Amino acid sequence: MDAIDHPTAATSSGRSLFTEGSPATGVPATVITADWLNGVQGEMLTVIQTAGLAPSGGDHTQLLQAIRTISSTALVRQPINLGPAAGAIGVSGTPTLSASPYYSLYGVAQGQARFEIATSPSFVPILHSGTVEAVASYAVPDLVLATTGVYWWRVAYADVEGHWSAPSTPTAFTCAAIFSFVARPTNQTPANGSAGAALQPTLTSSPFSVVAGADAHAASRWRVSTVPSFDTVVYDSGISAGALTSVTLPSTAALTPLTVYYFQCQHQGATLGWSDWSAPTAFTAGAGAGEWIFSTPGTTTFTVPVGVTLLTQVTVVGGGGGGGYDTSQYDSSEGGPAGNGGVSIKYNLPVTPGQVFTIVVPAGGSLGQPGGSASFGTLLSATGGAAGPNDLNQRGADGTGIGGDYNPEYRSQFATFGGVSYGGGGSGGSLAFTGGAGTPGRVGAVCIKWGG
Repeated sequence: MDAIDHPTAATSSGRSLFTEGSPATGVPATVITADWLNGVQGEMLTVIQTAGLAPSGGDHTQLLQAIRTISSTALVRQPINLGPAAGAIGVSGTPTLSASPYYSLYGVAQGQARFEIATSPSFVPILHSGTVEAVASYAVPDLVLATTGVYWWRVAYADVEGHWSAPSTPTAFTCAAIFSFVARPTNQTPANGSAGAALQPTLTSSPFSVVAGADAHAASRWRVSTVPSFDTVVYDSGISAGALTSVTLPSTAALTPLTVYYFQCQHQGATLGWSDWSAPTAFTAGAGAGEWIFSTPGTTTFTVPVGVTLLTQVTVVGGGGGGGYDTSQYDSSEGGPAGNGGVSIKYNLPVTPGQVFTIVVPAGGSLGQPGGSASFGTLLSATGGAAGPNDLNQRGADGTGIGGDYNPEYRSQFATFGGVSYGGGGSGGSLAFTGGAGTPGRVGAVCIKWGG
């Protein structure tokens, strides 16, 4: 743009200025020429269009909008494309685009970088766009670029306050005639959508492979998140030369029972570099170790918790029999001790989350009465101990376990849960009405364990 240069323009301090003229002195008013008006118009349109706005005759705020936009982008320096170099040929199908470092005029931290790829320098349309966090490079995923294709790319940076730089000046590259790259692995286990995974599961992937070439598997990387975007991660293996196609999560990963997690992995070739991340798959962590003790006499139900597919141990204990006593005050005989409740134990019982089992917890026998029977569904049962004989110092018979993998004779170690012993028979005693009676039997119980 130039100053008004018509002969009617006034001059002051070497500058051409407009004047209204003076009829009294014969000084003409300055003529506004088409060249000058076109220059003013062109300058303003350049500002508006540089800000990415389409000129509109009905919008009288466009110049203001443009100034604000350009002022904002000036806060973050325009990046410069570095690699692939401008005009590069034989580029792979998954190149890493890299640019000059981020710079903020006022030292504000970088927030994002947006990389764009197109098949023409006008970027209409944009073929692919990828936004990444606070970096100056971007790995183009596979299946975006085609062999022998010519592509332009550019990048813009933003600070954490949302101010974007102007996009870098686009540069072009040409892809190779044949792409050779490390294939994207697929997740194998835990299976997608599976439930009841261990709290320290082993993650596995497909074997290492290369598309249109050969390479050695140098390393892998694994990560686990509670969101499929992996914005946050609960575990990141880092670059691992040991965990190539499987990794067992350490206890420090601290998975939460009954929580959905997503995992990914990527493979690195010794020459061709990294593959894309595998597609995320989900699994639900199991319920962890658990124990449920039913010890209140009566009938109730047990519902298998979500994520539990195996009960590691189910133990049923019959009620202990009540002790016997001396029914006569005219002799010195005593009642006998009662029998213990039976015990039945089942190991590693497959179940389905939500499955319901009926639980029967027996009471212990009162004086001179047998204990009740315990049961877990129709699979396990244990009869109560027999009552201690009255007037006879002999022991009542123990109950019997039925249906278990192990139906042992009663021992306290088989019938103690949470520090409490169940199913023991009562002791015998002397005259009931003189305070020397025996004791009632102990209540039976059903104990269910999983995990651990």
